[in-house]
Amino acid sequence: MKKLFLLLFVASFAFVSCDENEDPQTYQGDSLTYFADGTTSTFFVEENATEGYKIPVGVTDKAATDRTFTVSVDADLTTATPDQYSVGTSFVIPANEHIGYIEVQGNYDNIALEGSILALKLESIEGSNIADFDNVYQLKLSQFCPFDIALEYNGTASIVGQGPVNSYDVELVPTGNLNEYNVATIWGDFVAAATGDPSYAGDYQYAGVLSIDCLGVVTYSSDEASLPGGTGTYNEGTGNITIILDQELFTNPFQVEVVLTPKN
Repeated sequence: MKKLFLLLFVASFAFVSCDENEDPQTYQGDSLTYFADGTTSTFFVEENATEGYKIPVGVTDKAATDRTFTVSVDADLTTATPDQYSVGTSFVIPANEHIGYIEVQGNYDNIALEGSILALKLESIEGSNIADFDNVYQLKLSQFCPFDIALEYNGTASIVGQGPVNSYDVELVPTGNLNEYNVATIWGDFVAAATGDPSYAGDYQYAGVLSIDCLGVVTYSSDEASLPGGTGTYNEGTGNITIILDQELFTNPFQVEVVLTPKN
């Protein structure tokens, strides 16, 4: 198996090296227009904000004059109500440029605490064609509600209905998104403690991403397939985070309650 892996590695390296020696190719096909920076994002709307959210739209060629493109709201994918946002229907890609922008304004007072989706579809553009890919953009509208979240916690993991199993330390590392954190372990050495087998120490740490919405609802998304994540609550008064986790490691099904208490 190791030999096969090595041979594949060498072959792929040779292939990449060959590609790097080739002359770069430029796109020579029909002019296409599409959303230029992915097709999903979140707009955190601040109270009394005047700035909107800009969504880049790209075209594969340049033109000597401004080009107007049109968009529509995709009703099938949109959950936001019209009072939560405002957006025009026509925008411009300036002359001699590849990129133009759609600007969306959010209404802080009307946005649902759980957030909502505004889906925009590219409809037409002068002197170009709408691509059959990346032509619908889903923008999540959320109120800007930053919490003063502690980053270091004492954790306790318990089998629901039975009692505590282990205690451990937890560190939250901000991802750069609002109220979202990377977590190296959400339940510590739970598997070693639950099985009574110390050889499992350091294994199945349940790494993932913890996020908190404006209602204080916690979502834990796992990085490990056999550990599907869970949901819980954030108590802004105490700073405690409580999560009920699902797991598929053990033959008998049970859930695990994790309580994170901020360190003083």
